[in-house]
Amino acid sequence: MTQRLYLTDSFLQSCETQVTFCQPDGKGEYLVGLAQTVFFPQSGGQPSDRGIISDGVVTHVSEKQGEVYHHCNRPLPVGSQVVAAIDFRRRFDMMQQHSGEHILACAAYRLFRANNVGFHLGEDSLGLDLDYQLTPEQVYLLEETANRYISMGLPITTRILTDEEYHALPMRKKAENLKGEIRLVTVGDLDYATCCGTHCTLTSQVELVKILSCENYKGGSRLELACGGRALADYRWKNQLAYQLSHRFSVPVGQVPQAFARYEEENAQLRKTLKQRSTQLIQLTGVQLLASRETGPICCCLEGWSTEECKELLSLLCKDKGMTALVWNPQNGRINYLVGKGEQEGAYPSAREICTQINTLLGGRGGGSATFAQGSAPAGEKSQEAMGQLEDWLKNSRA
Repeated sequence: MTQRLYLTDSFLQSCETQVTFCQPDGKGEYLVGLAQTVFFPQSGGQPSDRGIISDGVVTHVSEKQGEVYHHCNRPLPVGSQVVAAIDFRRRFDMMQQHSGEHILACAAYRLFRANNVGFHLGEDSLGLDLDYQLTPEQVYLLEETANRYISMGLPITTRILTDEEYHALPMRKKAENLKGEIRLVTVGDLDYATCCGTHCTLTSQVELVKILSCENYKGGSRLELACGGRALADYRWKNQLAYQLSHRFSVPVGQVPQAFARYEEENAQLRKTLKQRSTQLIQLTGVQLLASRETGPICCCLEGWSTEECKELLSLLCKDKGMTALVWNPQNGRINYLVGKGEQEGAYPSAREICTQINTLLGGRGGGSATFAQGSAPAGEKSQEAMGQLEDWLKNSRA
């Protein structure tokens, strides 16, 4: 059985040890066992450490039936002496996040008697679920309290308990059916919680905890957090974003929200004006097409129009119950098409039949009903000629 050195010293970065077994995992890597290890295996919601064993790269560490398996990119000789070293920057990040989560959960319990009912620690995310719905004011109070605990520099300690000791402690949350050695993590005299993860040794090493978001979840609250280095990185990019918006709107950072509100208002007015003018253009184009029509279907090509504008025009034209209309709409190297028919128009093929003919001649794809169809085809050197042929076919296909 591997001796787990990280349990007593989470800051230990390397150790000399012996390879106890090595076997292929069937996926191109090797499962390596060590007499001693500084590597934390994935468990308790915390991702595993990564690092090296001599000249082998450890990509993952798992645990099964009490044994620690180091997933290595190369085999290592059984019985050989090796140096195992973790990626300590990653380890310390995990320690900051996990310890920060304990501190915040402690603050939530002491302030609101809110229990931690869910925990997720990922490569770039940290989440905590509480069985209590927090108000925005309570979120601020919770964050301030947790950071006050951090600034106090309280000791974070771990020890192994017996069943009797465990049940005698004032735990904020007691896990059921724990047997054997029970590992306790304490934060000063404030918090007692069972945990198998790696932690800082002082609350001040967490540096900072920031609540990024809080939403109602299953009658409680789901918090997204960032601690230590992650909180600093989050602040950096948000600060950069704030100054980018400040330059974009030519206002001080503190006035960005008001400037953005004005921008949205102006943009909404421009969209309203554009919609009005688009409607006027559609109506005018429809009147002109109907006025210039002699007999037969209407065929037109509307380059630069949006698909929605083309649909509105087609709908306007087909209010005439005896109408068949075909609208071409070139966009981004393709030719979009829309076919419509009035309710009583039976002299020409159905919209679905016209669509099939277009797809056959232009190599397009599309479909629809008897009264409306749409699709698109690739634009090419001969597409204009083919479009003309299709319009001639349509006009000459009167039943």
